[in-house]
This record gives sequence, structure tokens and C-alpha cells, in this order.
Amino acid sequence: MPRPGFYNDNEYRAYPFIYNKPMTLPALPTSAVLDAGFIMGLDAHYDETQHTVWLSAIKKTGSIFEFVFSTDASTETISFTRHDDDGEWALEHGESAADTENECATEPIWSGFLVTGPLDALTAAFTAASSGGVWALQPNDYQIEPSRIQNLNKAYLRSISVGNYARVRVPECDEPSTNDNRPIVVNARCMKGDIRLKEGYNCLITQTDRANELTVTAFKGAGVGETSAELCEYAGELPLFPDETLPLGLVKPTTFVEAFDIHGENPPTATQLLALLPAVCAGNKIGDTYGWKSDLIQLPGDPPPPPYYEAYYYTWNNKTWVRSAKVIFTPLYEEVISGTGEVSIQPTGEFEDFPKDMPPDVQSVLAFFSGGPRCCETISSINGVGGTNVNLIGGAGVNILLDDGQITVQKKPNAQVNCT
Repeated sequence: MPRPGFYNDNEYRAYPFIYNKPMTLPALPTSAVLDAGFIMGLDAHYDETQHTVWLSAIKKTGSIFEFVFSTDASTETISFTRHDDDGEWALEHGESAADTENECATEPIWSGFLVTGPLDALTAAFTAASSGGVWALQPNDYQIEPSRIQNLNKAYLRSISVGNYARVRVPECDEPSTNDNRPIVVNARCMKGDIRLKEGYNCLITQTDRANELTVTAFKGAGVGETSAELCEYAGELPLFPDETLPLGLVKPTTFVEAFDIHGENPPTATQLLALLPAVCAGNKIGDTYGWKSDLIQLPGDPPPPPYYEAYYYTWNNKTWVRSAKVIFTPLYEEVISGTGEVSIQPTGEFEDFPKDMPPDVQSVLAFFSGGPRCCETISSINGVGGTNVNLIGGAGVNILLDDGQITVQKKPNAQVNCT
């Protein structure tokens, strides 16, 4: 004799619900819901020891039933619809919305399926128990069996986001360090699909297939290598993200140093002018400015336009020489009164003084992303004596003064030293 099927058996038992005697009457007919199952996604953060899933409401609009399931792991619900004359064992899949607060989330927070049986008994029970077209059920009165819930919390990797801690910065002298709580600088979010890891500067990636393992280590000369134009450009450091710029330093007034002694019919190129500027570590001071002035330029015309000079300025900002926009020097004019008393504007034969229109101040730029001075800007030893902490002791008739990072050695006033 054949045995009844799985769904036939379920028409007469509480499954897929845990057998809890509901507080509301009349009870939900066992023939209404024959099977159900749910998958809790990553964004549900479902914990079997704390969370449950239950049938929270049945709604009816005309001849359409709506079964609403809830969970205390999320505020999102899942609904299934049935026509009151649908046949036995009707199957439907449903899912919730995605987590809008997680930019990497594209899949639903949770999903599931529902199998229903004949709805005649449910129609009669709904009429007696509902109010305003809704039969509201208490949480966990009709709780889904835990075995019918698949939990994917921490079960797989959905996407990869890459970031670095903000770089360690060298504080200014006598200033406290700010490296204790460095924020994370995110470079890429929600990377999915086939992802390849590329070795960077002095980086070695080893893949061990047997152990299903990737090992990332630092190794001199590995990866991109240690000789690179990018490394040279940033003095051995690299930007942590595309928009990272060198930190700004002090604002200091501009000081004109001298003009380039270059004149000629063809003005020099920007590259030629830069070649004449002092190199890094040549004793440049922030705000030092050099200028180039052309020969007198006279354009043709009838009458000819006023002659003029062209000039460029280069200001040292502690990192590089910053070129100004082109500056034009035009003739000076004065009022001239004729013998008849008429007033006219005439050129004086002189031009505006050089230099002119120089930047009033310059914002210094640190040489390194992490701050700190260059090697040529530090003292490594004094007469061959060096270390992390060197004490200078004044001798007979000698004062040693320290002011704003500058050490001054001077003879004491009225010092009398007896030599014996």
C-alpha cells in the first residue's frame, strides 16, 4: 500500500512551525502552510542563539491572501501571495530588499519559499480572527523550525575593500605625536568578480595551492622594484591614495634674490630657466625668488604699440621651484602741460621697476608625505660625535644658547680666562 506524501502528512501537523499553542483563537489551520524555508544572508547577521523567524500576519484583499513572515534579525519582511482557489501544494519564492546602508550589498537580506495547501479552512478561520482584513499573529506564536533556516552569516566572502592606515607622520619639534589614532584611508570598495593581486614596490606575493594560501611579504627589489621614477619623484614614498598631496608647512614672505642674466631675441624655455636655479639642498630658503626679464619687445604697427618687457618668477616652496604667470612691464607715463596749457599723457622713457607683481607670500610644502626634514637639513654629527642624544656643555667663558631649534655658541660677556 503506498504511503501518503510529505505534503499530505504536513496537512495534519504543526510543521513547518514549532508546536506552540497560540494565544490567539481560532488557531491557524494545519492544512494552510505545508512547508517553508528561509536563507539568512550576510546582512541579516543572523544568530541562531538569539534570532528566530515567524509568521507575523495574514492579510486578505478580495480573494487574495498574503502571508507575511518576520525575523528579529532584520526589520525587512518577506511576503507570499495566494488566490483563495489556488490548488494544493502551491509553491512560491520570495525575498526581502537589500541592505541600503551597506554599499556593497546587492543581494536580499533574507529570502525563502512557501508551500500552501487547501485554503478553505483558512478562509473560515480568517473571517473569525481577522480585523480590518488583517490577522495579526504574535511573535513566535508560529515560529519556523530552526532546521528550516539556512544561515549564511560569515559563510562566504562577497566583496573586498582595500584600505591603509593613514601614514605615520613626523611631528614638528616640541609638538606631540598624532600617530596614536590613525584613520583608515579606503582606496577601493566593494570589489567583486575575478580579483587579481598585483605586487607593488618591494612586495612579494607567494601562492601556495596545496594550502589554498596567499602570503604577502616585504622583500627588497621585489614586485615593481626599487628603482622607479615614481619613487624618485616622491623621495622614496608613495601616495596612499590618488589625491594625497604633500602636507603644507609654514607661510613665509617672498624674498627676491636676483634676476637671471639672460637676454636675447629668443627667450629661454622653461626647462632652460629651471636649469639655472639652485638645486635641492643648495641652501635655498622658503620664499627665495629668482626672476628672468626679456629684452625690450617692440611689436610692429602704425603707429607702433608701446614697447614692453616680459618676465617670469620662480619661488622656492621647500619642494620645488614654482613658476609664476607671465608678467608684463609697460612704459611709465606722465602728464605734460604744453605752453598753451593743454594737458597730455606722454611716456617718460622709463619702465616699471623690476621686480614687480611677485607673489606676496608662498606656502611651503614638506618634502615628504610623512613630514620631517631632508637628510641635508639635519645634523648627523658634531666633530664626528653623534647619537640619539648629544649634550653640549659650555666650556670656560663660553655660553651655549638654544632658540627656536638654533644653537648659538658665544663668548661670555667680560669673560676672563686665565691660562696657567
